[in-house]
Amino acid sequence: MEKDNFLKIAQKEKNDEREIFINDKSSVWISRALIGIAAFISAIKESQNLPFLDILAMLCLSIGVGELYKYFARKEIKYLFLFILLFTVGLVAIVFFLKDLYYG
Repeated sequence: MEKDNFLKIAQKEKNDEREIFINDKSSVWISRALIGIAAFISAIKESQNLPFLDILAMLCLSIGVGELYKYFARKEIKYLFLFILLFTVGLVAIVFFLKDLYYG
């Protein structure tokens, strides 16, 4: 979508541009906090020799969904590539996590 289309959609939904900007910025800070918390918990789990693949899967898949949304909104191939990469890493992490969980 182009900038004008986003503006028309926002005006049709009667959203204030400031509100949209604040929501976008809050999403960025939510993502940063998610990454920071996941890194902290993963470091603790790794220091205790516990698997951290569950957190890796959660992080990759949640950020991947955001990249997929950006791809559909902007139609830029880099976002699709990031989604495929993150989704693949997330699925591999889930498989290894479940393998460790059930087969030790």
